[in-house]
Amino acid sequence: MGRHLLQTLRKYCPCASCKSDREANEGMIMLPVLSSGQNELSSVEKVGSYALQFVWADGHKTGIYTFEYLRHLCECEECRRVTAE
Repeated sequence: MGRHLLQTLRKYCPCASCKSDREANEGMIMLPVLSSGQNELSSVEKVGSYALQFVWADGHKTGIYTFEYLRHLCECEECRRVTAE
């Protein structure tokens, strides 16, 4: 069973904009800037048979999280063990 903290899912949003921001700030210590609803889910939509799209309460919804990517982000012991191998 997978475990995902909403904060982690949002931090590692795979959309082009979020990915670009992470890469631009790589290695830098950044204070978190939170906007209202940033880490709250409004809904989850299935994308085909391979992914989920999260709609965040602040309106962000461009990231498509493949099931493989979700397993990579998963914080349960089983997934961490499989990812480490």
